[in-house]
Amino acid sequence: ASRMGSGDEAGAIEALSKAAELDTASARPDVLLVLSHLRAKRFAEALAVVDQLEKERPNDPLIHNLRGTIHIARNDRVQARTHFSKALQVKPDFFPAASNLALLDMTDKDTKAARSRFEQLLKHAPKESRAWLALAALDAREKDEAGYLANLEKAKQADNKNVQVHLLLARYWLQKQDGGKALSAAREGLNSTGRQEFQEWVGLSQLLLNDHANAAGTFSRWAESNPNNPMAYFRLAQAQMRGNDNKAALQSLDKALALRADFPDASLNKAMILTRLGRSTEAIKIARSVQASAPKAVSGYLLEADILSHDKKHTEAAKLYAKSAQLSGRGQLLGRAYQAYISAGQPQEGEKLLEQWLRDHPKDLAARHELARGQLQINRLREASENYRVLIRANPQDLVAYNNLAWALGELKAPDALGIAEQALKLAPQNAAVLDTYGWQLTQAGQAKRGLPYLRDALNRNPDNPDIRWHLAVALEKTGDREAAIVELDRLLASRAQFSHESQARDLLARLKGTAR
Repeated sequence: ASRMGSGDEAGAIEALSKAAELDTASARPDVLLVLSHLRAKRFAEALAVVDQLEKERPNDPLIHNLRGTIHIARNDRVQARTHFSKALQVKPDFFPAASNLALLDMTDKDTKAARSRFEQLLKHAPKESRAWLALAALDAREKDEAGYLANLEKAKQADNKNVQVHLLLARYWLQKQDGGKALSAAREGLNSTGRQEFQEWVGLSQLLLNDHANAAGTFSRWAESNPNNPMAYFRLAQAQMRGNDNKAALQSLDKALALRADFPDASLNKAMILTRLGRSTEAIKIARSVQASAPKAVSGYLLEADILSHDKKHTEAAKLYAKSAQLSGRGQLLGRAYQAYISAGQPQEGEKLLEQWLRDHPKDLAARHELARGQLQINRLREASENYRVLIRANPQDLVAYNNLAWALGELKAPDALGIAEQALKLAPQNAAVLDTYGWQLTQAGQAKRGLPYLRDALNRNPDNPDIRWHLAVALEKTGDREAAIVELDRLLASRAQFSHESQARDLLARLKGTAR
């Protein structure tokens, strides 16, 4: 190993050959010797080692597996299949051969055959956790989540100390945003295997559950048990940031960076904290250092743009967002440039950028969404409507485009506003924003009584949204239920939530209370 590491391949092969002569009880030196020959494409020498090994171990399935591996390296798939199959004839539960045959099946796009390899093996070795994991991998490829989970559970039952099984389960539930199940899976992995890396998954699950204090404690224990791991300190900093302990987070990030200077995420997070603390000059130095180390990456430019935006230097920020879009080829980033130009009082500059991008990239739907959103924001409703219609033609399942188009058309008093809102409702009948839009369009169309159930349902699903509560109050007033309207308006204004119709809400409340007296 030392000779291979230092580049002395000839010396390494000599040492492996000597090891194979001395260690007749183990096949490990021979296997390594075969692999060394294969890397150098010395197929005859590799086969010679296998021939010698076969004399010593005539009934070992490893021999046939090695021959199959050599034939794979020689691009002889037919002979490779023959030898892998012979290995399974010698030992039907020999996992490496079954796995190699399954890989060949997958290359031939024969998933059914690949699956059968592992199913047959499990008949002989039901406790072979690797086979259950292989079946789970095939399920993931076919997007069969129920099968994926079932096979992971079977792999866990077969071998509760298998690290990969527990990691996959914890990762699955984290991706599903189910913090409770993710935490349970991560803790089981830690307890079953004793592997400290599960502390990361325990802590991430706690963060998902907004349990910042316990997440910080978990990551701290991970760092104590693994003091040379920069990721442990980075995770600790994330928990401390979520708990608004910026001073401690800075110290943790400095420890991570001391262990790994080229740790972009740690640098970016440090700059974000410095910005929060009003130390933007230091933060920009970090951003520019990231830019210098990776001039073609967007992260450093986006970071500087975010810092400038935080300091209300919107025009400068907009230019850097635009540069990031050009570097990355992601037109969606121009949406951030547009927002910055809106904040700078120059919306036309952002609109020009996006319109030019879309002339060059007419199929960039994400960029068109950003353009329409900005136009909606500054009340350019006709232009926004045109772009949302383009988006719907490109993707008839685009819920956001349907819902926003319905709202814009309603504000324009367009006759097809209600019809578009109905289309959005068909796509997502339980979405609070869609229910609100549909109920409001009915109210605007003089059908407040029909609109009320939809607005009530929307508010039940999103009780903290001031716009939905405003729409409900208006609908109640229009149906003659003044007392209920007063209750909703009182709740709305008492919440101190900011919304665009606040002055109208106060006027309506005053009028209703005056009438009630």
